Amino acid sequence: MTLTGRITFTLSELQNKTIQLPHGGSIQADTKLDSQGERLTRILLNNGKLTLSILPERGMEVGEIFLSGEKMSWERSPDYWVHPNQVDFHKGNGTGWMDGFYSAAAAIGPELFGTPGEGLTLHGTGSYSIAELETVRIGYNEEGLQVEGVVPCRGYSTEPIFKKEITIFTRWNSSLFMIEVMTMNLSAKLRSWMMGIMFSSRVRSFIRADGM
Repeated sequence: MTLTGRITFTLSELQNKTIQLPHGGSIQADTKLDSQGERLTRILLNNGKLTLSILPERGMEVGEIFLSGEKMSWERSPDYWVHPNQVDFHKGNGTGWMDGFYSAAAAIGPELFGTPGEGLTLHGTGSYSIAELETVRIGYNEEGLQVEGVVPCRGYSTEPIFKKEITIFTRWNSSLFMIEVMTMNLSAKLRSWMMGIMFSSRVRSFIRADGM
């Protein structure tokens, strides 16, 4: 979906800034270096209740989720938030995908996957595909907040075979968000594809002191 009548910002316009919005919301963009000195971008989207961190260099994934200030996504070391250049898919007979498994909502596919040792990765290459940063837009209107961007998928060959247009939307003061993905085949051939999102949420303990 696309918000109508929205006010939008580019990444460069938001860089190292926090913009306060109606309904107690805000938007922010900043950068960090991973353990190998590679630059990573983070967008913080706050609708007044729900806060999402969105990672353009990691396929526009949702990295962390907070609800009313409480973290709802899993506890994952920031050491796993690495630039795609630092991940070798073929490591460990095809299980190198796990070396950067960080996001609360990690991209699965779009290429065929799941057979390590046969030239495929554990979960495809979408999670390690870099968005075209000039396409990233952060916007809002009376309905809510939205982030969108274009992601050429890294793939298994030298040239991308798939491209994704990704939109993440949340309404003001809502505890919900939506991820919309349009996948395009860039090749001249019919292609099989697999796609999904792997959610990793925080697990609370409901065991009482008496073991029940």
